Amino acid sequence: MTIDADRGDTFYEVIANTYAITNNSVLTVDFSPISPNLPVGYVSRVIRNKNLHNFEYSSEGSGCRHWIFLVIQQLEVANYLAVGSAGRLWSYLHSFWDLVQDDTGNMQPRSQPSQFVYGIEQ
Repeated sequence: MTIDADRGDTFYEVIANTYAITNNSVLTVDFSPISPNLPVGYVSRVIRNKNLHNFEYSSEGSGCRHWIFLVIQQLEVANYLAVGSAGRLWSYLHSFWDLVQDDTGNMQPRSQPSQFVYGIEQ
């Protein structure tokens, strides 16, 4: 999913990459599919069938959090992810994450509570 910064439009497309996790993430939360052979096309089909490819993001990033929750929730409903996956994700979405240096000089994720996920108060 990419966003046209000038118009705010979103564009959904499946792109092949040589990496599994972006190097721009502060924190990753993994969800293993129920079947180890889940095709990417099945995930894409859930996103399109549930109209999640037409999504309006908020400028502060909470809309993206809400979108991620909805996708995980729908993949759980489709039996592609284990029951409880969306619930496990929920607490991570109620924090803003950044990287801070620890006492040994390593960068570590730090969370700061957030009051809203796309307008849904905690």
